Amino acid sequence: MSEENEVNQLRASYKLVQDSYLGDGGYLTGEYLHRYRREGHSDYSERKEQAYYINLMGPIVDSIVKPVFNQKITRDHISDLYRVFEEDADNKGCTLTKFMEKAITTANYMGQCYVVMDSFKEDDIPPTLKEQINNRKLPFVSLKTPLDVITYETDDFDKLTSITFFHKRLPDGTIKYRKYDSETVLEFKIDGEEIIVISKVAHMMGILPVIPVMYGDVLPTPSAINMAQMSKALYNQVSELRELGRDSAFSLLVIPGADPKVTIEVGSKSTLFVPRDVTNMPTYISPDTSINANSLDEIKFLVETIISQGALAGAVVQSGSISVKSGVALAFEFQGTSEALNSNADISEGLEYKVASLFGTYTEPFIIEVEYDREYTPFNTAEVGTQLTFLKELLSLSISEDVDNEIKAQLLDLLRYNSDMDTDRYLELKSKIMSARTGDVVSEVVPKEGYMGQFDTIEDVGSDDSGSFEALEQ
Repeated sequence: MSEENEVNQLRASYKLVQDSYLGDGGYLTGEYLHRYRREGHSDYSERKEQAYYINLMGPIVDSIVKPVFNQKITRDHISDLYRVFEEDADNKGCTLTKFMEKAITTANYMGQCYVVMDSFKEDDIPPTLKEQINNRKLPFVSLKTPLDVITYETDDFDKLTSITFFHKRLPDGTIKYRKYDSETVLEFKIDGEEIIVISKVAHMMGILPVIPVMYGDVLPTPSAINMAQMSKALYNQVSELRELGRDSAFSLLVIPGADPKVTIEVGSKSTLFVPRDVTNMPTYISPDTSINANSLDEIKFLVETIISQGALAGAVVQSGSISVKSGVALAFEFQGTSEALNSNADISEGLEYKVASLFGTYTEPFIIEVEYDREYTPFNTAEVGTQLTFLKELLSLSISEDVDNEIKAQLLDLLRYNSDMDTDRYLELKSKIMSARTGDVVSEVVPKEGYMGQFDTIEDVGSDDSGSFEALEQ
């Protein structure tokens, strides 16, 4: 494979991963749908319009990042300018905490991203500290992804020395680029084979004002590519299942002996009259129902595989019968292991020190201490209270034994997540509750101590052969 093909393939991987996390791009346009053999253009276009994406990847990635930033973050320093920066890091109103969360999230599914620090021209910066704060003439950050990278250079030790990013597309279609190195920021555009310099500013820092968030390669293989490929496969399988369902609901009418040149419009509310002497009556044909069952099994397999990929990344899944879980419910149940959360907290802390150092180089150096609390709980106090009240009210209604057992199981989950309940004791109690339920499968995936990637699986006796699949909410 040529170098150009390798670059194009890598960019395609980044695009797929980004779209799979956001539910964007080809999932919105339908371009990620594979065309059937012998599928007509109009049929394919209609199927693209009707397709929808079940986003499991987003909740999985968020589950090992969001808890880090739901905790208290302490930043101890004496810089008045940096305090203003903390409240508006990107000069667009985004706090430093939110910006860091976005950076760590992006790095977790893309494999890499870059924090870029820019500032105003020296002539535009007011002379007094008060004016700088009031007019927000401070350094600011922006986030770039591997998709924004055009070229880069490294030294003999593979340390990044310069990097060029896509900057913006102008209304007339012109694309502006920015190249950063240890001395200047060069903004340019390309006209044919000619590079036209728009501006060249010396930042006078002596270091590259670009921070790769993750250690390692500048452009690595995206870390969530396998999960993204599974998400794309699931997207196609759901579309195919829906197509089979529509074909079964709106079957094809077969009329023996009818002239194939004659078009007969028959709807669900219309009437077809036939002669009294007709012996072969018109009939409807539709796809074999076994095809639907096979497609449904494939969907269940893909959902379980995507969840398994999330488990390897550090997300712990507690679920009953997956076929009746909504996307919101699955998002609620994804909880990052302490190993994955602590790793992301370490990366974010290290990144904050680098950002503060760059900021001090632009303004004036200062000492800072950053500490992330690491007491992770799945839910905050307000969520626990709301959920507890709701479940207690439902339990008091005594709707049915099965419903009561379901409520008790959820109450037990809340108790486990907000107490020091032993895992074995939790599984024992959960098993007793779930054994009273009918037609359900219990699957608890619990990380073994000492190694994030190994799991014990406990399955209760039961089956769910109803063949139903409720589409997970995006």
